[in-house]
Amino acid sequence: MCLDACTDELFKRNILELRLEGPLFTHCVFTWKTLTALDLKSNVILLDPEDIPTFDLPNLKKLRTRLFYHSSDLSEKLFSSCPVLEDLTIEGTVRSETKFNISCLLLKRLKIKLQAWDFEGLKYKFVINAPNLKYLELIDMFKAEYVVENLTSVVEAKLNMRQGTADEIFGNLAAELLCAFRNLQSLSMNEDCLANINDFPYALFKFRCCLFALVKTYTGDTGIYI
Repeated sequence: MCLDACTDELFKRNILELRLEGPLFTHCVFTWKTLTALDLKSNVILLDPEDIPTFDLPNLKKLRTRLFYHSSDLSEKLFSSCPVLEDLTIEGTVRSETKFNISCLLLKRLKIKLQAWDFEGLKYKFVINAPNLKYLELIDMFKAEYVVENLTSVVEAKLNMRQGTADEIFGNLAAELLCAFRNLQSLSMNEDCLANINDFPYALFKFRCCLFALVKTYTGDTGIYI
């Protein structure tokens, strides 16, 4: 009852930015039409998306989700309800093989930081449609596969992986991802990510091609950080 009362009061004030933490929050935050920025953190397993009847965030430009046990259905419904979204951060834990579809035509910044519940066999996939994306950051890329329709708009990329997750599949996926960039001005990779690519001939060849194209195209303020 207290939570509902607080929510009603915030509604009356037409709040533009909202940050929520803890295991309890009202589902009406997903229909808050005045919100332009939402930072959502939950310490509990999210309910089935059918339990949340409506998603409608027409003015939301910045969304940060830090959720335990991400649901791909819930995520897709949430992202699709934000037609003017420009900045998206996805953090959390995945416990089952799943596929995330992210289609945000106005998205400019994307950060993904997920860890797998089962580090041995779990795989998950991202399909990203963001033709205006400028900044891409991927952290703990473990067994994830990234399918991006067009990366030519990206000018800054950061790739970071944990030590001990190296394998040939990851090395090749990372190399393919790098080679999809066409207009990079800044590339940052951690030591483990670079070492993983270096371990496999095909991945290393692709990575060298990417660096050659980047250095050949840009001078001056261009940064390659390794």
